[in-house]
Amino acid sequence: MVVPSFVSTFANPLMSASVSSASVSSLQSDVTRDVADRSTVLQSPLLDQPFIVGPGFSPVPAKLVAQIVAGKYIDLSDLLAVNLVQREPEPQLLFDGRLVLTSQLKKQRRRIKDIASWMEAFAIFSLILASHFPNCWKDLMQYQLLILRTYRHFSGRVWLEYDQAFREHAAASRLTDWSSMNV
Repeated sequence: MVVPSFVSTFANPLMSASVSSASVSSLQSDVTRDVADRSTVLQSPLLDQPFIVGPGFSPVPAKLVAQIVAGKYIDLSDLLAVNLVQREPEPQLLFDGRLVLTSQLKKQRRRIKDIASWMEAFAIFSLILASHFPNCWKDLMQYQLLILRTYRHFSGRVWLEYDQAFREHAAASRLTDWSSMNV
């Protein structure tokens, strides 16, 4: 049976009256060690592997993950679920003994045009960064709140222009504190 990663499969064991306290403490230490082992694995993801976002999302390519972790500017549109869908390999055709590749028509990439699509992409961006740098989650959430406040207080796409300018500045200056406004 395959259970999605967001569903807890851990259930507290039922104890019978005949179970000794030594076996209970042994069981508890095994569970504690297992949980500690998992948290160590979660905090050291590999850069050469795609990032697994979760159910309903295609993995983020390793090359894009490496750029995010290195602090380089990326187009958040690249992280939209519709743009992450794994592409089918190009069909191959043999013609007169030679391999001929035919390309498929490229799908038009979806751009970030509304706050919902920005939130989706920034959530994936934040998951990737926080999985490599666990202490940055608070700054990223404060930045997200700043963008939401900007969206509510200003008309048009000021919030999107600010976000792009801020992230370009952050990449160029190797900024690590995303929690304060850059004016």
